[in-house]
Amino acid sequence: MGKNKNQKYYAALDLGSNSFHMIVAEITRRDHLHVLTRRKEIVRLAEHDLATPGYIPQSKIDYALDVICRMRASWSFYYPQIKIVATSAVREAKNSDEFLKAVKDRCGLDIEILSGEREAELIFKGVLRYIRPGEGHILSVDLGGGSTEFVYGDYNKMEYVASVPLGAVRLTKKYFPDYVITYEGLYKARNEIDRILDPVVDSLSKYDTSRIVASSGTAYSLYNLVKAAKHYSWKDHIQYFSADDFRKIRDTVLFARTPDERLKIPGMEPKRADIIMSGALIYDRILERLKVSEVYYSDYSLREGVIFEMFENQIADKRNQNGSDIIKPDKNERKYVSYHNSKVVEMEFTAVIEKATEELKKEGFGVLTEIDVKDTLKKKLDVDFRKYKILGACNPPFAYKALSSEESIGVLLPCNVVVQETEPGKQCKVSVVNPMTSMQAVNNPELAAVAAEVSEKLSRVLAGI
Repeated sequence: MGKNKNQKYYAALDLGSNSFHMIVAEITRRDHLHVLTRRKEIVRLAEHDLATPGYIPQSKIDYALDVICRMRASWSFYYPQIKIVATSAVREAKNSDEFLKAVKDRCGLDIEILSGEREAELIFKGVLRYIRPGEGHILSVDLGGGSTEFVYGDYNKMEYVASVPLGAVRLTKKYFPDYVITYEGLYKARNEIDRILDPVVDSLSKYDTSRIVASSGTAYSLYNLVKAAKHYSWKDHIQYFSADDFRKIRDTVLFARTPDERLKIPGMEPKRADIIMSGALIYDRILERLKVSEVYYSDYSLREGVIFEMFENQIADKRNQNGSDIIKPDKNERKYVSYHNSKVVEMEFTAVIEKATEELKKEGFGVLTEIDVKDTLKKKLDVDFRKYKILGACNPPFAYKALSSEESIGVLLPCNVVVQETEPGKQCKVSVVNPMTSMQAVNNPELAAVAAEVSEKLSRVLAGI
């Protein structure tokens, strides 16, 4: 599909308590979301160390930075408008400022920490666009890793909004720390869920809550379990299942005591087998106490709501500037994206070369060339220069894909990795090329996909050094 010069691209990154989700999308003429690329990775920011409760562990911060930088590489080809939001785990962390600074320093990105109510508002915006209930009201329930958001309303007004500290990761950490279900854990978890739900149930008692719209990862996992058991259906073009069918799956999940046993359940997502029992417990109490008979599943949630809000704000800005609904091209739309990613390491020069070669090999790269810049400059110009080597790295399968889709792309190959000494004998700077910026002048969507994958591999190489 050709790119209309008036089209805008949007990237939303949701730093959830359980997983990070990124999508790049455009809004079509009919106000629908067309996803160009998406990434998801389990990070579990909400799993705090017992020794430092309330703090995001440094190991989690380091891993989160690697994931965020890799996701940034995936969206950079599109030059999108970008918004990154963080939810329960970051807003409650005592070292949230440290986390924000680390992301800014390492990845050059700013993050908005959402309040519970603001998170609920954006989720509802996404759910409404997916369900499109017309004039009717809906109750949206979004169960995440650290919190659950409730919104009752319609297109015109949110009549009830609440965010409560109930999440699949949070509950698992507290009552099933080794991921094994015990009777004591079930009893205590159920009591805590009911206690936290009490004010929500009281506030929603005046509304019709017989049908809810569930969204996000836990809802999707439970929907897939229901689907695998052939209890699901479609209604008004939306996936849904009955509360009775859910209870059958709930029993199956809760009778499987260990993650290994839960992995054997048809439709179980491997990366959720350790926390799915907590999600099933929370939804069970919600359905029971709100007297829900039908559950609809929305594929849109927080990140989609973020994108729709960016789109709406852009429309409003253009109306104010131009007095019309026409969105004109932005001359400054393409923002600068660095041609490299770098880090400084406290290692001796030769050791860094060896480590870089080792990490490249793990990702399928071989070093075709090794240029010693210091030695070359001394021989050719008789000048002294710091230790500086350029490693020409090649991943044959990806090189073949690139050459097959763009015959002259060889002028931009191989992928260079630079190691230079910054403090003699003890410190070096390592830089890897950013293939996404190398491909900016190449109008080839197939090549963009290859570049995104190579960027992720090179990001892992850099992280491993």
